[in-house]
Amino acid sequence: MRALLVGCFGFAGTLARYWLQGAAQRLTSSTFPYGTLAVNVLGSFVVGFVATLTLERAALNPTWRAAILVGFCGGFTTYSAFAYETFELLRTGDPWRGIANVAAQLALGIAAVWLGYAAAIVSRAREEGLAGATVLRGLMGFGAASRIHTAKVLRLSEDLPIVVEIVDRSEKIEAFLPALDEMVGDGLMTLERVQVVTYRAKS
Repeated sequence: MRALLVGCFGFAGTLARYWLQGAAQRLTSSTFPYGTLAVNVLGSFVVGFVATLTLERAALNPTWRAAILVGFCGGFTTYSAFAYETFELLRTGDPWRGIANVAAQLALGIAAVWLGYAAAIVSRAREEGLAGATVLRGLMGFGAASRIHTAKVLRLSEDLPIVVEIVDRSEKIEAFLPALDEMVGDGLMTLERVQVVTYRAKS
């Protein structure tokens, strides 16, 4: 019964997110993600309000508490759980772990997005039957804006240097370029001729 209720509330939270995020974005008519910001802030408020009210006063049945916090808020925004857990660490006198949680969530979250981005390109290249692909992650660099991007925790950047090298015959690479162009927004694509000296693969 509890699992079913959590699932129903999760469905409701997902629909609420879809509506609010779209409405906020249409209202602002901006490229800034106001819709996501609105969802995350409201979700954090809801989880803080419900968690505090039900945990400290036991004013709600545990099943309904799980339905709201795990189901609705989980479907609405997972950021709310992150915000509440960080708040609890700060409130209970453990500020360093709270700061570490924020840094880890941001650093690992951004790194995971980059990894997914690169994995999508590699996966597409594999589907197209290209010979091989390798992902290289830079620790520091700069580009067109001459702004330094670094992997230091206290200077997080969402656009750290990343290189995806794809190797195959020139005609197959050129045939793959239109698909790659759709997947890459800002960035640099180059074609280079190479001479393969040795290639050994384990059978």
